[in-house]
Amino acid sequence: MKHLDVTFDLETASLSPTAAIIQIGAVAWNRFEEKSERLFEDAYEVSFGVDLRSAMMSGFDIDPETCKWWSNRDAALKNSILSEHVEHIKDVLLSFKAWLEEVRSTSSAESICLWAQGSDFDVPVLRNAFETFNIEFPVNYHAIRDARSVVLETFVRESIYSKEEALSLINKDYNKVYDTVCNGFRRPECLSVNLAHNALYDAKLTAWSTWCALHGVDNVKHEG
Repeated sequence: MKHLDVTFDLETASLSPTAAIIQIGAVAWNRFEEKSERLFEDAYEVSFGVDLRSAMMSGFDIDPETCKWWSNRDAALKNSILSEHVEHIKDVLLSFKAWLEEVRSTSSAESICLWAQGSDFDVPVLRNAFETFNIEFPVNYHAIRDARSVVLETFVRESIYSKEEALSLINKDYNKVYDTVCNGFRRPECLSVNLAHNALYDAKLTAWSTWCALHGVDNVKHEG
């Protein structure tokens, strides 16, 4: 049975479950790929920009503090988002659902998992948006995956630290945990320029760190 993994990311105008979506980015990847630098070669990827006026008029939440945070981001990030073509939020959701089905069909995948960075934000926000327009969510609940937990639990189980030390380090130095899990793997070229908070970039970064966690047990054990 051919399997397909897709990681998605949202950029939003609020931190609430009813947040207005600014951008959806997603990339398909192969968990069985042996070389990390080839993870996104010929990969299916997509980025959708949302017309915030349509999100506001549809009742989604726009938070002034979050908007202020966006206004303080660097020019390169803002340009990467503002230069994108935007569509009505409902059309974006329908297009994203159609893209997932097209990727599944084109790759002849019989199963698909939809990954997000954590289970507490992107998935609930996306699900709320689909429910608002009475559109069926594109993936069954049992096919949802939490990338953050995979990375962090790999670190706890397999690192040289005791489990107590590893759990403490997660709370103290989150970035070091990710660096440890991904250490020794070549970073894909598409991640060479930091565009954190661009949805497609973040989706790829999450997919890559997930791949590293799935493939890097020996690497994590020997990291000092």
